[in-house]
Amino acid sequence: MYWKSLPAAFSAAIRLCTSTTLTSNAVAVPALVELVYGAWAGIDLEGAVLLGLGAVYGALAVYFFRSQRDFSTLLWATGLVLAAVAFAELVDGTRLTLLWSAVAALLAFLSVRLRERRFQLASAAYLLSALGYALVVEAQPDTLFVASLHPAAGVPSVVFVALAAGVFAFFARSGEGAAAEGAHPLYAAFSSWLEARQWLWRAVGVWLGVVAALYALSLSLLELVEWAALGGVALDFGLFGHSRG
Repeated sequence: MYWKSLPAAFSAAIRLCTSTTLTSNAVAVPALVELVYGAWAGIDLEGAVLLGLGAVYGALAVYFFRSQRDFSTLLWATGLVLAAVAFAELVDGTRLTLLWSAVAALLAFLSVRLRERRFQLASAAYLLSALGYALVVEAQPDTLFVASLHPAAGVPSVVFVALAAGVFAFFARSGEGAAAEGAHPLYAAFSSWLEARQWLWRAVGVWLGVVAALYALSLSLLELVEWAALGGVALDFGLFGHSRG
């Protein structure tokens, strides 16, 4: 009987320690980031530390996933936030959009594979982050109206977003992500609410994927027009209007 009680006691001890750590994160993480700055071998140390912390929370979330799913959600949600910030510290440009889009696609898959719809919400957050970064930094919409040397420079980022949106829509299927038996009543109700609206999530994913694909195509065509300018001199107009005097 003593030996049988050890796993439960060990799990409770880990949970208590992790809960304490989570509570202190609001102060500990910013302080740690302030202490660790600079770069080593071309790697941003702040980003590396945040990514390491995210990995620790991810590992703990895996450990508690079957026995304490709600607590596990708190852990992996914290890990995903830390990872998102870490990615932004470690890389930028197309690589950042790729990472955020890839995580969004993975989380959409896990929402069905592990029957955990909260992963779908996290997937949507990562997808919106990738979309926002692509539109604000990599492929600004005014590129369609203002002539530039390489209007298609941000096309890869837009394509990654389109692909992630397609994966998100593909896994937005009713009946494949219902709450597991024994789930907390509030989450069970929330999961049922999400299940009843998977058609909406799917429609949003399809719409976003199609619009992103058309936007990438428009930028590519504009690049082709600029490249094919007469005499090797860039044409003096954007796709939808003049821009150079």
